[in-house]
Amino acid sequence: MSGFERPTDGSAWTDAEDTGFPDDFSGDEANFASVLRDVFEVERDDPPPLYARTLLDDERLTLADPLFEQRTAYRVFRQLRLRRSVLPRPPRRQTPRAIWSSARETLAAASRPVVTAFGVLLALMALTVVLASPSFAAGLNLLLGHTGVAQVPSYPNNVRASHVAEKPAANLDFDPAMPLRWLGHSLAGYRYAGVQLQDPADWSKGPIVELQYSLAQASRGTGVIDIREFQINPDFAAVLQVVKAGSASEVSVGGLKAVYVNGAWVTRAVHQADAPTMRATVTLWQSGVRSELILERDNVVYWIVADQRDGLGRDALIKLAARLIPVDSRDLLPNRVALRLAGDTLSASFRRPVGKEVYELVPAGVSPETGVGQFVAAQS
Repeated sequence: MSGFERPTDGSAWTDAEDTGFPDDFSGDEANFASVLRDVFEVERDDPPPLYARTLLDDERLTLADPLFEQRTAYRVFRQLRLRRSVLPRPPRRQTPRAIWSSARETLAAASRPVVTAFGVLLALMALTVVLASPSFAAGLNLLLGHTGVAQVPSYPNNVRASHVAEKPAANLDFDPAMPLRWLGHSLAGYRYAGVQLQDPADWSKGPIVELQYSLAQASRGTGVIDIREFQINPDFAAVLQVVKAGSASEVSVGGLKAVYVNGAWVTRAVHQADAPTMRATVTLWQSGVRSELILERDNVVYWIVADQRDGLGRDALIKLAARLIPVDSRDLLPNRVALRLAGDTLSASFRRPVGKEVYELVPAGVSPETGVGQFVAAQS
């Protein structure tokens, strides 16, 4: 007879009673439990294999969810229609659905004046963001000190017009403190056509000097190189060109950081779907025609515009900008008396580059990286 066998059923049940098994245990169950106790000492943390898993598979022994008490309390309060205070929750990562549900229950329990005040506060915050941050592509800006580009996904809506009057250079005086640069009398088939000064805009310090070069022969494009030079008004931190996102890239001009822009804003007429006979205008970004190089040197901003159809793309425009050399204003105006007699003839001979320009004016004391400023469309 082995050590696990019992001589009679009575002796086995006697052993079961001695070991204190539950009353509903049969003799066989008590005998089997006794054998297990001889082999595995549960009291000494020596359980049988899969012992804990076997117990946890029983629904009656399943551990309660950590939020079971919370849900039960909320359910009871809701069914009794009682107002409840916020119950403490154990720290956990809430899902967006749980956060929304909690906020909805809190607002439902709050008084109407509190909800109204909360809604007004949210509306004021949204309005402040819209008014103070028109450049909704902040973070995509490419900066060069006091100028650069602000990249936006589409043509902005909150743009005001800014009229810039153009007059012959003979009618205005140059700023002697601002150094000027040009490309010489001729370069790469382009000849110097003349200079004019734009009446000082609210964002420029003194007049804006505009030089133009033109091709002697006919070309596919405008045949014009337009160079504007100016300094920023101290009331502004920067004046940025507003361009379509993805159309600008950083480049280097003789070791100087610059920004190249491919394209410009153009206005198109489109038919309205609800009224085919009516036409509306939309402003879109057009690539592949206008090319522009933006740089800053000795606190002077240079905006150089050319036409890609004339062969002045990115690389050609960079090489051209590297040829800018200092020049005296007297060399730009060899015969001031003749210019006065010509009146507006010189101004009329200037050809406008392709596209519509939009600027972002960043007030002084504000970082251009924040995207806080005002949109202005140049109207000549």
